[in-house]
Amino acid sequence: MITELTPEQETQLEIYAKKWRNIGLSTEPANRPEAEKGIRSVYELAGHKQPKEIRWVDSPYQLNNLSQYDNMVLSFGYMFEARKSMRNQMSRRLQKRIHLKFRQAIDFRHIGYIESTLHPEIDAELEKQPPGLIPLRRLDDSAVYLFHGQDDIMSLCVLDFYSQCFPATYTNSFRPYLPLIHIATHAGWWSAGEEICIITERHNILHLDDQDRLHCEDGLAIGYPDGWGVYAWHGVRVPEWVIMQPDKITPDGIMNEDNAEVARVMIERYGLDNFIRDGGFSKVQSDDYGELYRVEFMNNDEPIVAVKVKDASTDREYFLYVPPHITSAHEGVAWTFGYDNVSDYRPDKET
Repeated sequence: MITELTPEQETQLEIYAKKWRNIGLSTEPANRPEAEKGIRSVYELAGHKQPKEIRWVDSPYQLNNLSQYDNMVLSFGYMFEARKSMRNQMSRRLQKRIHLKFRQAIDFRHIGYIESTLHPEIDAELEKQPPGLIPLRRLDDSAVYLFHGQDDIMSLCVLDFYSQCFPATYTNSFRPYLPLIHIATHAGWWSAGEEICIITERHNILHLDDQDRLHCEDGLAIGYPDGWGVYAWHGVRVPEWVIMQPDKITPDGIMNEDNAEVARVMIERYGLDNFIRDGGFSKVQSDDYGELYRVEFMNNDEPIVAVKVKDASTDREYFLYVPPHITSAHEGVAWTFGYDNVSDYRPDKET
């Protein structure tokens, strides 16, 4: 059993992380001939007849709509047996360290955003499924499986690293995954049916924030050639109008938003100071240090608590945002200066 990496293999960790990060971030058009070569290899290795047609579409949205009409979805269960065999040949501790290394570099989580945009009801199921093969819906007794191609970089990066750095150990067990790596290098999502294999173009729009979360202030965070995509704000998927028409955001709309994360984004877009001022919220307490406001949400999200204070030199009023447990303006201001005990914060004069 493999328990440690050699110095050369440690160096390869960085190289493979960079390689697959570039694959995941690419907005170049798909290389259709090469992707189709990989598709045909998958069918061959699985022992299936070649599809009568490899049909290209422009986005996972189109793929999802077409996949349900094929009369038979092919099984690729042999891949799970191969992966199980691979895992049994390396210590769990080392596997976890390798996965953590790659996750820190390339775990963009695009799959979850796209899946939940196509089918919000399957959000809770995403974490239960094996990486790279997520059932989107069931037709009779068959599942429509989507392979994520370019977006399945996390699991494919690990498999690519194993195959190249441990060739003597993994040559046979890795063979089923070679076509998946080839397809991911050249195209987007795909679904394999008995008659038709449907495969998508890569995303041609991709915007991330400094923490690698999907984020764009004035358009799609991830988009495809047909115009379909996902709007997101610092990793939170939001309706199109929150990004494209922020002037439609109102305090009432924020208060009535069922999704707590979306409500927080709406507040950020609207401006927290404006939200408290325009929302007609009443102060719950006041003292010599300011006025305390507390906003309770309809969706039972954590309340917003803020202290309105006045700049002693300019008379400008502004809000300081404090934790929900704060019960007085004095306690809130003390907390912003790092005092846990409110009695310790009693300045003679503020400057």
